[in-house]
Amino acid sequence: MASNTNEYLLEEQLVLPQNISNECNTNKFMIKESIKDSPFGYIYIGSEFNQNKDIILKFISKNGYLMAREIMQLMTTWDEDKAKNMGMKSIIKSLAGNDKPNKNTFIDILEVQWNNEAKNCFMVMGKKLNNLIDLVGKVSKYDGWKGFYYFGLKTLAYLHRQGVIVNNLKTTSFWYAPSGDKGSYENEYDKIFIADYEFWCRFEVENKTYTVDPQILELSKQRLRNRPLSLTYCSLGRQKGEPGCAKSDYESLFYIYLELINGKLPWSTFPNNEVLVRNGKTAMRTPSYREFGNLDTRLYDILYMIDRMSPHKVPNISKLYNKFVGIVKTASIQGKPQNDDENSYFMCKVNALKASKFTKEEPLLIDYYGKQNEILNKKPKCLILEEKISRLKNPYEHEVINDPIEEKLKILNIKRINDPKNVCKSPEKPKMRIDVSTTAYNTVKTKTIK
Repeated sequence: MASNTNEYLLEEQLVLPQNISNECNTNKFMIKESIKDSPFGYIYIGSEFNQNKDIILKFISKNGYLMAREIMQLMTTWDEDKAKNMGMKSIIKSLAGNDKPNKNTFIDILEVQWNNEAKNCFMVMGKKLNNLIDLVGKVSKYDGWKGFYYFGLKTLAYLHRQGVIVNNLKTTSFWYAPSGDKGSYENEYDKIFIADYEFWCRFEVENKTYTVDPQILELSKQRLRNRPLSLTYCSLGRQKGEPGCAKSDYESLFYIYLELINGKLPWSTFPNNEVLVRNGKTAMRTPSYREFGNLDTRLYDILYMIDRMSPHKVPNISKLYNKFVGIVKTASIQGKPQNDDENSYFMCKVNALKASKFTKEEPLLIDYYGKQNEILNKKPKCLILEEKISRLKNPYEHEVINDPIEEKLKILNIKRINDPKNVCKSPEKPKMRIDVSTTAYNTVKTKTIK
């Protein structure tokens, strides 16, 4: 349960099968299956009695009820025309927000109602779909990009332009349409669907004709300031206490992609341990990170690029898209990861000071098997290189010790020496002896010894 009672979620699993009716008893739904959506309760799959239509049913909070109705109204303003297949230039243009995604990428909201029996709110969505959680660990890097990540980038870019932050994005936020008997999805962006409307947030967008309800805006600001509901997929900034923003959605999308192609995240075994999850996300930003041995390390450049985005603006993700495409195409052609590429974007641009600070404050990282690896005690290569360069410039620079007490003693000693009271008068100089080497031989008197 959240600290705010208006954010309460029904976490108990219902006895299945069970019938659910709306407030007016005009529609009844039978739920047959459940999917655990921890820590967000359960998602139910069933059908509608009247039209025998497949539905997805979720119990939501009171605040979720308000937000879902707001999103339901907002979706009516979106263009319902299907997006056509576009070339590379058109794709990049669409990522910049100048083109609308396929209307079918959003699951239709059929109802947002009050449940008479259980005295709580629920949302009903259409389409017969499978949850993306079923495909975790079963998708290749290339298919994961072409079938999921590209869709996510395009959809998030469009939503941000419409004044929507998804917030609390996770793997179960996405659904896919089964393709044949394999139970997988085709590599097309219009086969993936996004939901979790009840957790979305709204913000004012410039040059828009419509205005957002002040109550919805206040609810959104409160949600973005609150602690994230899931530590597994939230951005590192949110976990540190920073408010949520548009760029946080892209970091969550990247973690979902890693889980999809690898089967788990490094912190999946301890999702509620805030310290270890934070350590893992921070370590993923260091050049020496090798948690996924079969993964192209240049993918971690994506995190660096997201960190550089402004939290106060709607991000332009064209560079992010081009970077990802370059990595995926290279990996698919060569057929092996580029783990030996030390000249990558991240390696060159990483902040050495931040990396060295991290190794001092958080020296331990726990891997999949719970073993403690002191992998972060080793200095990053970029930091070692800087130390070598400094030693070449001044070989004795590392031996200089600036002791404040010693500096004070030196100053006092100089003052004592220069004090007129301490200066002694020098005695008369003794007479100089004759320098034989410079004296004429005939001027020197000699005594003959008999």
